[in-house]
Amino acid sequence: PSSEVGLHSGIYKARPDVNGVVHTHSNFASVLACARRDVPTFHYSVAEIAGDTDVVRCAPYHTYGTPELARAVVEAVGGGQGCLMANHGQATCGSDLEAALYYALRLENLCMQYTHVLAIGGACNLGKEEMDACRERDKTYGQVEEGGGTGHGLGCCK
Repeated sequence: PSSEVGLHSGIYKARPDVNGVVHTHSNFASVLACARRDVPTFHYSVAEIAGDTDVVRCAPYHTYGTPELARAVVEAVGGGQGCLMANHGQATCGSDLEAALYYALRLENLCMQYTHVLAIGGACNLGKEEMDACRERDKTYGQVEEGGGTGHGLGCCK
């Protein structure tokens, strides 16, 4: 069993739509988490993880395996699909375990990209209006299933 069982159960309790949680110490997510950085809207795909907010949040630091960390992660995830965990790693969630794993891989990829963007001097972040337009576009983007788009990946932005 994971020392982070409280984190997993906290997300399940707070989010009835969630049936899968993944916690990992992936490289680039951990790098940004150790820098205690949120991931801003440097790329439109940040919306996949951030949900309706303008960042993928980095939860404040608390010792691993504690109720304080679990609460901080639940708050940082909010209505989105994941967060970074200060000086630790990342946690993601989804409608099932496959979706949660997809979001973990997607968040790692975004963290890698953002780390590279920071290395060359920083990002030109998209604003709320631009992100809202992307979220709307995602509703009809990609393969059509039963009259609606699937969006990126799992179609999380419907």
